[in-house]
Amino acid sequence: LAHQLITFAKGGYAVRKLESVIPLLREAVECYRSRSDIQWNVSLPDNLWPVKMDSKQIRQVIENIVSNGLEAMPGGGTIDIGAECVTIGGKNVLTLKPGHYVKISIKDRGAGVRKEDLSRMFDPYFTTKTTGGRKGMGLGLSICYSILKHHDGTIAVESELGEGTTFSLFLPAEADPSPKAQSD
Repeated sequence: LAHQLITFAKGGYAVRKLESVIPLLREAVECYRSRSDIQWNVSLPDNLWPVKMDSKQIRQVIENIVSNGLEAMPGGGTIDIGAECVTIGGKNVLTLKPGHYVKISIKDRGAGVRKEDLSRMFDPYFTTKTTGGRKGMGLGLSICYSILKHHDGTIAVESELGEGTTFSLFLPAEADPSPKAQSD
């Protein structure tokens, strides 16, 4: 808990190296493969741009979001995980600096989130969770947001009640000179 609070307050002690997010995403899926009631749809192209990141912190973000998705589907369901290279232009709703990014999408088919709660999802201590009769602490997504901001990235969420939730993570990438990027 102390490490999570430090990460939230200061972004933690980031040790960034240029590396691929693919192993982190595969490890997250493997970590939860024991749930036989979950179908995993994973789409990870081999040519993703490398990201300058603290892999431990980004793994924490990915695992937190996957874990939230699994909690939203206690009776089982489907989780889609995908990644792609995107180029963000000057004016964008994500308030990201223009440049190259790796976009990671994690989608569950759980209960979804009420529209009035979407704007508060990354606020510290905000939670809609009750697990075993206990309320969640409301730090998980705010920590994810803080980590991604300290990596000069961001996180976005889309949700529909009864349909599920999609989290999109954006991390600045080192694009290679070939034209593989898709505009966003």
